[in-house]
Amino acid sequence: METLILFLILQTGGMGVDIFELSGSARAKGMGDAFASVADDASSIFYNPAGILNTEKFRILYMHSELAFESYFDNVSFVKKPFGISYLRLVSSDIPYIVSKDTNIYDTTDLYIERINYISHGIYVSSGFSFKSFNIGANFKVFEQRTKYFKEKDYKFDLGFFKNFEILSSGILLRDMDFKGNDYSFLYFGLSSLIFKEILISLEIERPFKKDVYKFKSGFEWNFSKYFKLRGGIKEGDFTIGAGILTKFVEVDYAFIMHSEIPSSHRISVEFFF
Repeated sequence: METLILFLILQTGGMGVDIFELSGSARAKGMGDAFASVADDASSIFYNPAGILNTEKFRILYMHSELAFESYFDNVSFVKKPFGISYLRLVSSDIPYIVSKDTNIYDTTDLYIERINYISHGIYVSSGFSFKSFNIGANFKVFEQRTKYFKEKDYKFDLGFFKNFEILSSGILLRDMDFKGNDYSFLYFGLSSLIFKEILISLEIERPFKKDVYKFKSGFEWNFSKYFKLRGGIKEGDFTIGAGILTKFVEVDYAFIMHSEIPSSHRISVEFFF
């Protein structure tokens, strides 16, 4: 019987990847993913479900990402407040597995590398409501990943809060929670403000529930004109830049992410609203 000994973990397309971290929009990616306190478009499903209540009109968002290691990622979202639904999928091809025909994993005399495909995908179902001056939203998520050798399914949920003050907006997201004491749940807290009615500034802190580790994100969006936007951000030391073109019914966004340890990546998203 063939026994799997080792699989290669790839940060942007492969085993163990955080598919939820890849999701979103090119607009938010261009702002360093510091979006929990912005959350005013269809990507609020991913960054803060309470932001669904900030959206106007019916919105359809699609994002495509070309990643390293012959991988690609897509997500599509539909939002009509107070409800939203999203589907996301990551596909990685040519993943190397080290395999042995011997069940004794210490015997390395008969090892070989097999190339296999990896697929993970998930569905978000989202909704929110207003309580006094707060917006509260939640996601229920079904996630599945599979290869030739295994198949795994999991269920998680997110809980988000949003508050709009006179000059500031604040957002809180509790991400990837479950009822099993998950060690990989996260807390996000963000603040954003619109300066001079043209420049949106956003700051955010991320912390795992059970680890005393803090990650910082920041971003800006400059409404350069009625139809054109420029963006920039920093996420865990990686720089991001982006731009967007806005018309009456559609917004097209692009983001370029300069990773420090892996090849840089691109994001393109299109959002329709009517």
